[in-house]
Amino acid sequence: MDDSISIAILSALVFLGGLGFHITAEILRKKRWSALRPNVRIIILAAIELNLFGFLAIWALEAGNPRSLSALEWTDQARAAWMQAVALRTAGFTTFDTTLMHDSTALLSMILMFIGGSMSTAGGIKLGTFVVIIAAVTAYMTQRRDVTLMKRSIPADTVQKALAVVVVTVTIATTGLMLLTLLEDFSFLSLMVEVIAALSTADLSLDLTQDLSPASQCVLMVLMFVGRIGPLTLVYGLTARSRNRSRIHYPEMEFQVG
Repeated sequence: MDDSISIAILSALVFLGGLGFHITAEILRKKRWSALRPNVRIIILAAIELNLFGFLAIWALEAGNPRSLSALEWTDQARAAWMQAVALRTAGFTTFDTTLMHDSTALLSMILMFIGGSMSTAGGIKLGTFVVIIAAVTAYMTQRRDVTLMKRSIPADTVQKALAVVVVTVTIATTGLMLLTLLEDFSFLSLMVEVIAALSTADLSLDLTQDLSPASQCVLMVLMFVGRIGPLTLVYGLTARSRNRSRIHYPEMEFQVG
């Protein structure tokens, strides 16, 4: 794909679509960075940083691969790597033959798909969930009591919801992968890409989907359906339940973890 204008337009649309309509509307309405709410600024910065990380990582991993980017000029390599990094998180476009990429690039692709977009109808666990989990881990490792971002505290309920979304999504992905390994004889990596892509609705495949059995394709369809409504439904369910909190408080106990 060597059309710079097409890549620029598509990547911009994918980026804005991944941010979500309400974030885009706030940017257009307030027009100044300082006027944006802290959570909006965090999402925008995290989206830019994740896209840049994916772009540089894919370019570095595939620049020496003669079957993908190595045969291209460095400008074409950059454009292809950038579009691939942006599209992996929500869109499903590809700028080179993904069946020929290194295993390390496939693993990176799965990580980007699993994180997904920021808001709206993007797939994955959502960027906000990922940011909260990273903030919580950082707070623990630095021995800070509060989870903070941009000098704002993150409520404990939000951290718990983020953790629940990640655990449930990983559990669903593991179950789907287990079923596919029982039903198919293809490589583990190829099956894992199929599962993560389906659950994240990112439409990436190592040219395997059409060769799967009908039972395996049904598993992928269920994963796509769950990926579209699962994490968001989980968050809504936890929010609704938190309105009726129990008045009973149990004594604390020491419990070994890690």
